[in-house]
Amino acid sequence: MQLRVQSRHGARRERHGVHRAVAITSPPTPTEEVPVSAAKQPTVVLAATAIAFALVAGAFAYAWNGQRAAGDEQVVVKANATRFLHALTTFTPGSIDRAFSEVQGYATSAFAGQAGKFFNSSIRQQLEIAKAQSQGQVRDLFVQSMDPGSASLYAVVDQTYINDKVSKPVADVLRLVIDMKKVAGQWKVADLTVLQAPSAAAGP
Repeated sequence: MQLRVQSRHGARRERHGVHRAVAITSPPTPTEEVPVSAAKQPTVVLAATAIAFALVAGAFAYAWNGQRAAGDEQVVVKANATRFLHALTTFTPGSIDRAFSEVQGYATSAFAGQAGKFFNSSIRQQLEIAKAQSQGQVRDLFVQSMDPGSASLYAVVDQTYINDKVSKPVADVLRLVIDMKKVAGQWKVADLTVLQAPSAAAGP
């Protein structure tokens, strides 16, 4: 036989069905630590991506600027070649001296010697006496090759001329290869090759 001893208060609680609840909690779980390398990984990836993007953008900008500079230089070369061809093929008896002096101003290297011989005072006088007159119009002008110091162009010029040996203006076509050279920052004609010349009636 077991004796069960209860206090007066305990008996009353049991009698009314009231029990004290004891909260049972598990011991705190240690906080999981994130490895330092894993925490920094997104930042490292973002930094690497930004650097790669900057390098690609820089390379693109460099290439684009280089192409733009080359394009700008081609414009200058073609403009000088056009002015040279205009002076070579457009003149009247009263403007021969001025036109041919301009041609010689564009000459350098081998062409400088050729221009000095061909456009001398004797030739100019003969053209003036023959009342030679010419009008040239550049039809086509292409840059065949080019580097920082030289360029080669192909030109087609429509030329209309008249002198005392013909009774009416004659239309002809002049085809040339112009080799240009950059001298002291200016593009000049270093060599001139005539592939198709006007007919003999154009001469003095």
